[in-house]
Amino acid sequence: MDDDNDKQNITMVVSPPPSRKSKDMPCPRWGHSMVKINQNEVLVYGGQTAKNNQHHRVKTLSDLYLHNLETNEWIKPMINNEAIARQWHTATFLPKKNLMITFGGESLVKTTKGKDKMVVVDRVMVLDTQVMLWFPPTVSGAIPGGRSGHSASLLPHSQELVVFGGMRRV
Repeated sequence: MDDDNDKQNITMVVSPPPSRKSKDMPCPRWGHSMVKINQNEVLVYGGQTAKNNQHHRVKTLSDLYLHNLETNEWIKPMINNEAIARQWHTATFLPKKNLMITFGGESLVKTTKGKDKMVVVDRVMVLDTQVMLWFPPTVSGAIPGGRSGHSASLLPHSQELVVFGGMRRV
């Protein structure tokens, strides 16, 4: 077996900022996910950002942005319903079905006393990337408990999603 034939070339591309400021450009963020949904587009979902540029005040995001790798333009797609605000979640794309599965993460919520509290998200949600519609999936097997900072991978032959690691409590 020839090692050179078994290697795959991987190209890493860091997208430069758009040449002109766009109202559809996403705000600075961390803890978001990004999946490639076709040859020329990546989808960015969620994360966390500083409120009004104050680093001690943060906001968990639920927004989606498409970035065209050829034109270097961002667009904010019309979504048919609201997504869950989350950060440090996983997003896995199923190319044969044009679906993005999201799981876990953390979300900043208001307590009854009006204070912000970080909670672990345990919901699985699916985005149909053709019609931009979020829906809860029918799941077979045990759904893992909510967690953040985990990893997830699709097993291509069985179409099973494997989730590993992460923290269960914030």
